[in-house]
Amino acid sequence: MANVLDIHSNSALLDRLRDEVEAVIVADQVEGLKKSKAYHKAAEEAADAMHQALALKYIAFCFFHSRELDKALSFGNSAKQVAHKNGLSGIVQSMLSFTGMVLRHLGRIEESIRTLTEAVSYPGDSPEVLAGSYNNLAVIYDTKEAFDKALKFYKKALQHMEDKASPNYPFILGNIGRCLLSLKDYNESKIMLDESLLLSKKCNNTIAESRSHQYLGLYYFELKEFVHCRAHLEEALRLVNKAGHIIDKLRISFHLSHVYEHTNQYSQAEELIKESLDVCKELQPIHKELVIKRALDFYQNQGKPLIALGHAKDLLEIVGAREIDKRERR
Repeated sequence: MANVLDIHSNSALLDRLRDEVEAVIVADQVEGLKKSKAYHKAAEEAADAMHQALALKYIAFCFFHSRELDKALSFGNSAKQVAHKNGLSGIVQSMLSFTGMVLRHLGRIEESIRTLTEAVSYPGDSPEVLAGSYNNLAVIYDTKEAFDKALKFYKKALQHMEDKASPNYPFILGNIGRCLLSLKDYNESKIMLDESLLLSKKCNNTIAESRSHQYLGLYYFELKEFVHCRAHLEEALRLVNKAGHIIDKLRISFHLSHVYEHTNQYSQAEELIKESLDVCKELQPIHKELVIKRALDFYQNQGKPLIALGHAKDLLEIVGAREIDKRERR
């Protein structure tokens, strides 16, 4: 009888700790990490595999959002191993999707594709996880400029996204809109982006709203309507500063600096570029590369070869390190 009571007590405690983590983890990853570690310790002491796997998953999530990607991958793999060992297929599928995404952010693209492909074929019961996996596969092909293939995966992601009220729904709509823009299907792109913006506002998703503005900015840039373009990108930057999402901020600054340069607002462009260079110092090389390329182009265009040369050397160092890493992984 005592054992039954202990099990019940442990289960109630772990459920409460899980709920405490879930209440804070999206808004505050620092507090979320602290609570996740306490949750994991309690789950280990109770020898509860499901709660151990969930706690490891939450720890990985926190490290991902603090851009500590190697730690995110490590804890994500640990969560996957615990779940696999104990037959928790839903968590396994979720962590395959998560680690595939982390690998993409680390620039380990082929590993990411393999992991995400495994995620979409793994027996699980979460449409949201399937949608996320297909979306991440689409992003990879989008980045490779295989836009037709990317669009196919984005649409598969949308098919699995059952709840339009989900905060992820406007993300996928926005990605489809941006992909259609790359395919020069301007009318359909605008429809998708407008709907993405509307839904992101309805579900109070600041990052999705920011991305919708960002992609609408790109839409108007394509049409050479620079006033509308700048307005959307500046609103995107305002929102992303509010949300504190560093990578999105770098992307928006990249595009907005182009607009400023294109409209002869050189000091504003340079200010954004300098700020981005400062922000990206602690980030992964894959994120630094975009910023350094932008700085290189800008200073070349401005006739400042010495500054441009410094950025060219930084870029060469990143590319060289990546090639060495590729050879070592073979």
